[in-house]
Amino acid sequence: MFLVLFALSAGMLARLVLILTGQLKGPVLRQYERYGDVEAHYFPLPWLLGWSGLALVFGSDVMNNTITLGVDVSALSYVGVFLIVLAIISYYTEERIRDNAKLMPVLPRWANTLAHNTTRHERRRLAYMWLRLPLRTRLLYNTSDHAFLKWAELVILATL
Repeated sequence: MFLVLFALSAGMLARLVLILTGQLKGPVLRQYERYGDVEAHYFPLPWLLGWSGLALVFGSDVMNNTITLGVDVSALSYVGVFLIVLAIISYYTEERIRDNAKLMPVLPRWANTLAHNTTRHERRRLAYMWLRLPLRTRLLYNTSDHAFLKWAELVILATL
C-alpha cells in the first residue's frame, strides 16, 4: 500500500519538476484561461512542499519495511511531516508570500517571458489556442521554449 502511495507522490513530484523546468506547459497555461477580476498565477510552492513531504513520509516507510540498512530512516518521515505542514501554511498564506516575492521571477522562465511580453487577454487567448493544438505539436512546444515563444508571437499577430 505504501509502495503505491510512494510511487504516486514521486510521480506527482516528477510532474511538478517538469513544470518548473519548463518541459510541461499545459498546467501553467491552464491558469491563464480563467476569467475574473484577479489574474491567477501559477504558484507551485505548496504543491512542491506537499508532494516532497508525502514522498519522504511514504518513502521512509517503504525503506524501513523493504530494505535492511541497519539504519532507522524513520526520521525522514518527521521531515516529511514538517514539509507537509509548511505546504499547508504556504497554501493559506499565498497572497502574503506572493506580495513579498514580487521581485522574484515566475519559476518557469518561459512563463516569466510570456508575462512580460503579453497582456492578460493575449495570455488567455494563447491558453485557449494551446487546447486546439494537436498532441505532437504540443509535445514539440513543451520541449522547446524558443519554438513555443515563436508560436505565441504568431498567435498574437494572427489575432490582431
